Parts: sequence; structure tokens; C-alpha cells
Amino acid sequence: MSIERDIFELDDRIIENPINHKDISIELNYDLNDPHAEATVTTTVWELEGEGANMVNERFDSGITGGVGVGEGMPFKYSIQDDNSKVLVLDAFLNLASSEATYECDKVSVPSKIRGGTDWLEESADTAEYNIIFSKGLITTNDWVQVPYAISTIPNNQDIAMLTISAFILGIEIVRSIKESGYLGVELAGFFTTIPAIVKLILFIIYLVILIISLFKLINDLIRAIIQPTKFHNGMKLITLLEKGAEFLGMGFYSSIFENDEDWKNVVILPAKYRSFRDPKEKDLFGAFSPNNSKGYYNGSFGGLLRAMITFFNAKINIIDNVVTLERVDTNPSQVNYKLPPVEQKVKSHNFNEWNKTYNLRFVIDGSESNTVDNYEGTVTNVVPGAPVVNNKDMTGYGGAPIEKVIEFARGTRKTELTVPEAFFDTILKAFGPAVNQFEKVLIPQVKSQIPSSGVIDYFSSRIGMLVLEKDYFTTNKLIMYDIGNSPADNKVSLNNEVKVNTSYLYDNFHYVNSGVPTLDRPNANQWLRYETARVNFCKDDFLLVRNNNIIFDTMGREAKIETLKWNRFKGIAEITYRVNQLFLDVIESKDTPDGE
Repeated sequence: MSIERDIFELDDRIIENPINHKDISIELNYDLNDPHAEATVTTTVWELEGEGANMVNERFDSGITGGVGVGEGMPFKYSIQDDNSKVLVLDAFLNLASSEATYECDKVSVPSKIRGGTDWLEESADTAEYNIIFSKGLITTNDWVQVPYAISTIPNNQDIAMLTISAFILGIEIVRSIKESGYLGVELAGFFTTIPAIVKLILFIIYLVILIISLFKLINDLIRAIIQPTKFHNGMKLITLLEKGAEFLGMGFYSSIFENDEDWKNVVILPAKYRSFRDPKEKDLFGAFSPNNSKGYYNGSFGGLLRAMITFFNAKINIIDNVVTLERVDTNPSQVNYKLPPVEQKVKSHNFNEWNKTYNLRFVIDGSESNTVDNYEGTVTNVVPGAPVVNNKDMTGYGGAPIEKVIEFARGTRKTELTVPEAFFDTILKAFGPAVNQFEKVLIPQVKSQIPSSGVIDYFSSRIGMLVLEKDYFTTNKLIMYDIGNSPADNKVSLNNEVKVNTSYLYDNFHYVNSGVPTLDRPNANQWLRYETARVNFCKDDFLLVRNNNIIFDTMGREAKIETLKWNRFKGIAEITYRVNQLFLDVIESKDTPDGE
């Protein structure tokens, strides 16, 4: 029979076993749908002496002699070795910065923490602010997505009224001047050769040209005031933000959600803009009228974005082979490797309280941006579970505080039609555009620069599909699905944005797995019977079978999921809690996605 022994390594050097190593039990605590458990031990503080204590004390002293000191942990591994193999049980680090750590000359007591685990990821990802990632050069302006947008409101009615009146007065004056030109022609016929007549003619032409220039400028200003030109904000693709955040931590990123549906790869996060951009070439209007290098990264940290995606996709985060993964909570590709030995099974409980409340899924409404209110449908979805038969309403187990799932982003609105002013000017430009184009060819540059160029004939119709904003600024980050074009002006909000960036769609495709109502692909829904075992015989080989696989067969041959496993290696026994997917209650639900009316 092969003899097993414990191996402890500190900073890749084998050290004496901790004083308290025989007190430990190995625990596997699984996320319900996560086959990769993080091994922990019941002993949270390791008592080291001998070489281990000396190494820790040397690290402590190095903090004032050019070393990292207690600011950085020390790699700490626990393995079980026999004649045939060596199994890594715990890959952690000694957390020297902990207030629980104590230091003596020949003995130290230091807690450990899982190395590269989800707890570490959560803490580290929160320090990965995207402005820092940008400053380090991992994100550059080449990662920006130029987002064209159209303003949906008329900015200043008083200015428009003044421009209209001025244009009207100038028009009248031009008509009057042209009429007077007839009288001037008669006058010049008699005195054509005189110097005063020539001067008078030149002055009249100059006056008329000035009037025409002024009229064209006023008309151009009027159009720009009523219908502001296309402007640009910068954003970044969601997938790029996730990949860059992981890269900053020295890791990769993968999600089958993006791989299986290309639309999600074209989701853009448009960061909040708290003040209007001022184009140095523009005196009267705010905003960037051409692609620019203004900030395009997410306002927040990688950790914050991961938490937002957990809510958005009803997802879970794992670390597998130094890759951060994002998958729907029920994703579990594991195959059964382990079967419980014969042991008494008793139902401990059920999971009714996981889905017996109203499920509320909603986006944030941006109070500074009225389009998120006008385009309300798809912003909120409420799902209410209930029983098909109720005899005593005052005794039902349904209800309680709703399960709130708040997506931290506001939705973006796609421009679907021209406004009345846009349609009016669009008609005018298309009717008179050819004549204007011919007129441009004979104008002097000073006049030509004041009239709309021939390129605006199709200008208004090209705005269809753009993001529409009430103002140049908004105070909530937006999440928008795009069709990326060949040029920045061609980047349009996808038709699928309305369909998929929608709480009803998100519930039906991602969040429904939390429901107790059966579906075709989940006939037992999210209904589970929960069990706990008496102590079972358990060895190292059994540990290897379940270490990265929480799918097992129970003693009745039913497929089950381990919730927790506590193994005492020295006694060779384990205590296991698990759940079996089985219907125990008929449930119905009603879903409502209000349209805001």
C-alpha cells in the first residue's frame, strides 16, 4: 500500500510541516453551477517554525531594505504525495499584510489566501481602473469606436426666432434691391461713361453680394440651429474592455456568450459625458463635429464591469488556466466521474426560496437624457411566480421583497425617422440641390463658403440609424449594440439593439434559468431537492474526481451537483451536501414588460 505524506512549500522551497497541519480538513465549496471548486482548509492561520518562520521573518525585515516586505504575499502550496503521484491541494499565498499575522523570532502565524482565485480576482479587478489601464498604454485611441449621434431637441428657440426674422428681412431687402436695379439700369444708360455712374454700379453690386452672402449665412445658421450637424462621441466595445481588463491582470478572457452570438461582440459601452465638448472651430454650437480623441473607455474598474456583466447576462465568473471566463450561471460541461457509495439519503430541504419572489430586471433610466424614457419598452421586465391552484391566499409561500436585478447602464435609442424640420429641409435641399450645385461653380470663394455644399443633399437621410441624444452630455453610461461601418459616420445602432438590449429578451435567454417554471430545454426548471450525507469513506483518488467536477451520481443513480464537501484526510472520511434537479411543485408565472404609457 502506497504511503501518503504532506508536502508544504513556501516560496517554492519545501519546509517543515506547519505545527497545526493535522488539524486541517480540506473543503471544496462550489458555486452551484461552477464545476471548479476552490480548495480551502479549515485552518485559516498557519503556524510555522524553523525554516518557514525564518523565511517569513526575512520577508518582513526586507520592507525597509529595498524588498517588498509585508506588502506582497509569499507563495504557499500544500500537496499530498505518494509513491505514484503528487497532488496539489492548495495553491495559495501567505497574506503577510493581514492583521491576523503575528511574528516572533522562531515562530510565525500567518493566514493564507487562494492564489489567483475568484476572491483575489474581485479584489484585484477593483484596482484595475480603466483610466489607469489607458495610462499604461494597454488601451489606446485605436481602441475607440467613433459613435455618431444626432441631437433630438432644438437648443435655443430665441436664437432660431431671431435668425428667422433676420433672414426674412434680408430676403425682402434683396428683392427690393433687385427691383431698384432696374431704375439703376435706366440711370446708367444715360450716364454710362461718367465716373460717378461706374462707382455707383460697383457699390450696388458689392451691396447686393453682401446681402446674398448674409442671407446664405443666416439660412445655414438657421439649419444648424434647428437641426444640429452630426456629432461624435467615443466609446469602446464591451469585449475589448473585458479583454483589456484581464490583460492588465496578466490573464486572458473568454466567454462562449460572445463566441456563439456575434451581435454581442459589437456591443459598445459609451461612457457618460458630464460636460459638452467644445470644438475649437465652432463658436456657437457644442459637440465634436468630427472624429476626435476624447475619452472613450468605461468610467470605472474591470471589477465593476465584471459585476455589471454578471447582472446583465445572469452570469458567473471563473478562472480556468489563468483565463477569466464569463458564462451563464447554469453552464456546466462536466461529465459524471464519481458516485456516492451506499449511504442513507434524506431530503434536507428544497430551493423554493430561491425563486418564489417577483423577479425584477431593469436598466437604469438616465434622468439627463429623455430618450431613455421615450423609448421605455424593454427597460423593465417583471416576472411574478405563482401557483396554478390557490386555496388560501393568506397562507401562500409566494411573495416577499422582489429579487432586484439592476443593470447599471442606460439603453441607447436608434434614430428611426426624420423630424418635421429635418423632413422639411431634406425636401428643400433635394428640390433645389442641383441648382445650388450649379450656382456654387460660379461663386467666388467668400460666397461659396457660406452656403450648404452639395454634400448635404443626402445629409438628413444619412442620419437614420444613428444614436439619438437629447443633449451633447449625459450622466449614465450607455450600452448599445452597433453595426460597425467602414467609416465613423457609418457606425449605426443595430436593428437588433432594440430586440436584444431589452430586458424581455435578456430574461428569456439568460435569466429564465433562475425560474421555477419548466421550459423545453429545462424540464425540471430551477427546482432542486437538497441532501446531505452521513460520513462517507473518501480518499485522495476520490478527491481528484471531484476537485474540478461537481457533477456526481447519488446512491440512487440520479445526477446531482455537489454544494459543499469537507474531507478529513487523516480520518479518510468526507461530509457532502448536494442537490438533485427534480420538480416538487407546479408553478406558473406572468411576465410584464411595460411600454411606459
